[in-house]
Amino acid sequence: MKTFAGGQFAPPEAEGVCVYRNHCQPCPEGIAIGLANKYYDLARLGGAMAADHYRTLERHASDCIHCGHCNRRCPFGVNQSAHMSEIATCFGE
Repeated sequence: MKTFAGGQFAPPEAEGVCVYRNHCQPCPEGIAIGLANKYYDLARLGGAMAADHYRTLERHASDCIHCGHCNRRCPFGVNQSAHMSEIATCFGE
């Protein structure tokens, strides 16, 4: 279990899972990481509108420079750098 600002704890079942809380922000490239993850998860569940919403984002997962800033900030241990590659592939970037 990891602690983060404010003394709160990430529950074990959330380890490695993005819960869209944006603790990873700010992204140096301006990617809305939480929204990119949310639309990706919805698209994988069959949400046809998720891809349309994803495409309206100003910056996309393919803009990720894999600097690791988000990885270091995530209290849930999500490897967002790797996840951005998955998201980009999913949305055909």
